[in-house]
Amino acid sequence: MIEHAHGHHHPTRGGGRFRTALLLTIIILAVEVGGGALSHSLALLSDAGHVFTDLIALGIAWLATRRPVGGRMTAGRTATTAPAFSPP
Repeated sequence: MIEHAHGHHHPTRGGGRFRTALLLTIIILAVEVGGGALSHSLALLSDAGHVFTDLIALGIAWLATRRPVGGRMTAGRTATTAPAFSPP
């Protein structure tokens, strides 16, 4: 068996995109909670609850990409699909 060893680093891609998505989701959540509370809108507050679950899902996916690549994960992207298939 030939071993694959070399001296350069493979950075994880999408880290900045995850941060941007998390930041935008947090902003949307804050606006919906604030607007819903000020206007006494149950629709905005319930949508804020939905956005909160989206935020949790994004956080889980981001954490999954931070795991070190092991011998069983060839490209390091297998962990990103696991949260999508986990039950709610």
